[in-house]
Order: sequence, then C-alpha cells, then structure tokens
Amino acid sequence: MNVPGFAISREASAWIKGVAILLMLAHHLFGLPSLIEPPNAFTPLIPGVPLEYWIGRFGKICVGLFLLVSGYGFAVGGSGQGVRWFASRAWRFLLAYWPYFLLAYTIGSLFFQERMANGNLRFPVDIVGIALNALTLKNTMAFEWWFAETYLLLVLLTPLLLRAAGHRSAMLAGSAVLFAVGSAMDLAKIDLPVVSLSNLLIWQLPWVMGMLLGGPLPARMAEALISPTLGWAALAGMLAGFAVVERFAGFAMTPFLILASPVFAVALVTLTGAHKRPGPVRWLGGYTLGLWLVHPFFCYYFFQSEIYAPGWSALVFGALLFASLGVVLLVELLRNSAARMFHRKYA
Repeated sequence: MNVPGFAISREASAWIKGVAILLMLAHHLFGLPSLIEPPNAFTPLIPGVPLEYWIGRFGKICVGLFLLVSGYGFAVGGSGQGVRWFASRAWRFLLAYWPYFLLAYTIGSLFFQERMANGNLRFPVDIVGIALNALTLKNTMAFEWWFAETYLLLVLLTPLLLRAAGHRSAMLAGSAVLFAVGSAMDLAKIDLPVVSLSNLLIWQLPWVMGMLLGGPLPARMAEALISPTLGWAALAGMLAGFAVVERFAGFAMTPFLILASPVFAVALVTLTGAHKRPGPVRWLGGYTLGLWLVHPFFCYYFFQSEIYAPGWSALVFGALLFASLGVVLLVELLRNSAARMFHRKYA
C-alpha cells in the first residue's frame, strides 16, 4: 500500500469520512447564515461568541477530505487496474446514488415543487431535465449535489492520472496550475453548459494530493508524517492559518481549506488514534454518501423550520443528524435487501 510509516487504512478512511460528514452538517447548518430563512434561527452555545459559525466555516474542509481520501483509495486499490475497473466503480456509485435521487425527486415533485429564480422548476418534469439530474450532469434538485458529477469524472479520469503519478513533482505542479485555472473560471463565472469544468479543475487538487499520498513516499516524508511533534505543529499552523484567512481574507477560505485538507487528514490519522477502534464516528463514515445526499432536504429545501425548531445549536445539529440518518438507514436497508434478492435470483 505505501512505504512503512504512513498509510490510511480502511478504518482510518472511515474515521476521516465520519469526521468530514459531521463537519459538512455543521457547515450547512451554521456556516451559511444567508441560507437560513427567517424566522428560523439557532441559539449559540456561548452567547456573543460565533463558535458555531467558525466551526461551520471550517467545515467546508469536508469536501477536500472526502476527495483526498478517495484519491488515496483509488491510487492504492486501482494501481494496475484497467479502465473497466474504474468504470465499474463509477457504475457502483450511480447504483447507490439513484435510490436517493428517486426518493428526493418523488417527494419533491409531489409536495415541494417550486419555481426557482431562473424560472425553472426545481424538480424538472421534462425527460431531458430528469435524465441530466439522474446522471449527475445537473443539480437543480439540490445545489449540494454538485459533488456527484465531479466525483464521477475524477473516478473516470484516474487511470490517466495514475500514469502521471510516477512524476510526482510535475503532477503536483500541473494540478496546482489547473486549480488556479479553475478558480479563475469560477470567479469569472465561465463554465460549460452541462459539465462543470471549473469544479473539476478546482477539486482535482485534493484528489491528486490524495493519490500522491497513496503512492511510494520518500522515507523522510513518511517518517515526518507519523511524527507527533510535527503533526501537532502542522495542525496548530493550519488552525492559525484558518483564523488569519477568516479575519483578513475570507474570500480565500475555500482555496485555503483545500490546501489544508492533507494536513488535517494526516493529523486525524497520526495524532488521534481514534480510527483504530470501532466507534460512532467511524460507523458514520460508512454512510457518508447517503447522509450527504439526504441532509440538504432537511436543512434547506423541505424541513428547515422543523430542523431549527429546537433552537439550541447542539439540538439543531442533533435534529439534522438523526433525521438524515433515519432516512439513510431505511434506504440502505431496502437497497441491500433488493441487492440480495437480485443476487439470489440471478446467481
């Protein structure tokens, strides 16, 4: 998997994903106050201190963590595999995605249909609109689903990226240049009409950084990654950097968090040790896809008033987590039951 010293095991990967999904919930609940429609609101833990907002802002690092861990996993598990193997992984993702798509589309089109500011229906009724959403090429149903298209494109592009992985410095430099191009496109509002090229160019960077972590590492780098002293120093530097960016350059928060995602991921593996034993966070890591797909409809589109009704921020967070998790566990139960029936019939 990697040179002796540093590796992200399956357990550590699940732990990182569990942390990431909790940060995602905090980000969407507390880090984007303009999306909380009055009179919905929450009471902070510490009066006068915007702790929840800071955690929510930092929570945007969740996307970088997901992509970094995924890039690492595909570099380790996909090495030596052909294009067909990666296509099968993309297909498996769609098979997991479609039940949530059908559930959200059915409930939304029947009970929560609305016309958006651009004049289009949130839940399209034309075949082309439905198909584009089902194939992740559009995300009109929930803006937060943009990630699906980018993830699938990165999976399908990984065979090409693996060929370049032997030239580590050049690959990282090229990835940084593409990231800059994508960021410029995003600022200028330039993009393709269907596939978001700017998203792909921006978010390939944490994926590539994860792939490079998954390849052979120089001995000194591997040793540094497992050094508690350097780990704590890097983590402290990352948090200090977050505070500086938040205070003086808030517009640069997303690029900063993308660059900080490897530091945070390595710290979670090296410093906490929590991934080495079963626990609720690691368990949640097995349900990140469903939680990511379901939670926007609770906190934004369908039931925002009910989610914020408890008032106190900790209870609001708990309401979103448990409501989303309840739906996910039910969908996964039905999905797994259907898969077992299919295999028994056609095995």
